[in-house]
Amino acid sequence: MVLGIGNVGAEYEGTRHNVGFAVVDRLAARFKARPRAPGATALVARMRPFGEDVVLSKPGDFVNRSGETAERLLRKGSGTPADLLVVCDDINLPPGRIRIRSGGSDGGHKGLRSIIAALGTDAFPRLRVGVGLPPAHVDAAEWVLEGPTAEEKPLVAEAVERAVEAVAYWLQEGRLDACMSRYNA
Repeated sequence: MVLGIGNVGAEYEGTRHNVGFAVVDRLAARFKARPRAPGATALVARMRPFGEDVVLSKPGDFVNRSGETAERLLRKGSGTPADLLVVCDDINLPPGRIRIRSGGSDGGHKGLRSIIAALGTDAFPRLRVGVGLPPAHVDAAEWVLEGPTAEEKPLVAEAVERAVEAVAYWLQEGRLDACMSRYNA
């Protein structure tokens, strides 16, 4: 299962906070995922890129409520937290960088905090896409709700494509450690 974190609504499209949604959208396009009707709290598509069923999801709510969707996906799919790859933005990574981890803290990300609370564990894989730190005079919450600058846009777009490649590699190989070795460099 791949869960992209973001906010629903046209006003949030293209913002730094919605890079998780962008990765899921690109995965769906790449593998011609079959979208299902939007649910009450999640937009879901299914695909079989390497002979295994994969669920792609974008919570149908705000970032800080992502845990509800994560918990429901695992319950309905009879999965464990290790089966769920969460894709989100990260202000602590420069634009253009990605980082994959098998678990850890929320790092101040309210979507990850919500998922950790809902699952009762921080032991689930996550792929963070760098969007950079805000300038000193800009609040982080404001920063992630804005679109990347003209200079950052190609870097973020490149990171989204690299994240899609990393997720595809993880799905094909089935080993997070191999994916981390290849894409965290």
